[in-house]
Amino acid sequence: MPRVIISGAGIAGTVLAYWLGKNAFDVVVVERSMSSTQSGQIIDVEGPAQEIVTRMGLMEEIKSNVTHEAGMRFVDDSGKEFARFPVGSTGISNEIEIMRPALSGILLAAAENLPNVEFRNGCTIQGLQQTTSDVIVDIHDKANGTTSQEHFDILVAADGLRSPTRDLILPASMKASCLKSIDVFAAFFSIPTEPQDRPYANLYQATGRRGLFTKPMNEQETSAYVMHCKYDQRLHDARESRDIDRQKNAIAALYQGLGWETDRLIKGMMETKNFYFEEISQ
Repeated sequence: MPRVIISGAGIAGTVLAYWLGKNAFDVVVVERSMSSTQSGQIIDVEGPAQEIVTRMGLMEEIKSNVTHEAGMRFVDDSGKEFARFPVGSTGISNEIEIMRPALSGILLAAAENLPNVEFRNGCTIQGLQQTTSDVIVDIHDKANGTTSQEHFDILVAADGLRSPTRDLILPASMKASCLKSIDVFAAFFSIPTEPQDRPYANLYQATGRRGLFTKPMNEQETSAYVMHCKYDQRLHDARESRDIDRQKNAIAALYQGLGWETDRLIKGMMETKNFYFEEISQ
């Protein structure tokens, strides 16, 4: 049985593990988090993704966990609506929108049910060596502080945009050139729900190529987004620092007092633990 190691137990890594497991591969998935993540925001399931989850037999379970968003409202700085687009009318809002933790849990349960698929949380790939017949992988276990070597036929890097596994694969001369920023910064986070957050998403476009919007998550929490669509050195440096407090402060300095419900969103952002910030890149 061919042996495969996948770095990253996110959506892509978990789905790949399922299909490899269903097709007679022995699969190990290593994930740096100690447990399956409960953070993350809304994911659309559309196009080829619908066919994939249907073939996995998971479509009905996914549909039963959607956010029930009715569409998108465009609002001005006073909160007055000036345009509305119901679900399915433009592609702005989609019929199957689900929170990432819910989708991840559904996919993970399907993959873990296969006897030849193993998930190892708290483990990372620290080194690798390709031979003429296989790849030798150094796997570090954070729980006990040990590193072991194992042999695999295939290694797959599914650990995100800034994949540390990719850095181990590529020569040093290619590492800096494999990512290109598109000069867009985005923050994704959760805030307490208020009545105006449901059932429609709300989008506010401010001056200076700045935008904010909310999307319904559940009756307790709302998914919030801040978009900055031009290069900003302070935001770039904050992202590079990986310091969440620094990232939040940099965003707050640019968005506080912009109108609509900006101050509420920024206050919620400063208080939440469910926060992710990225400089969008190709």
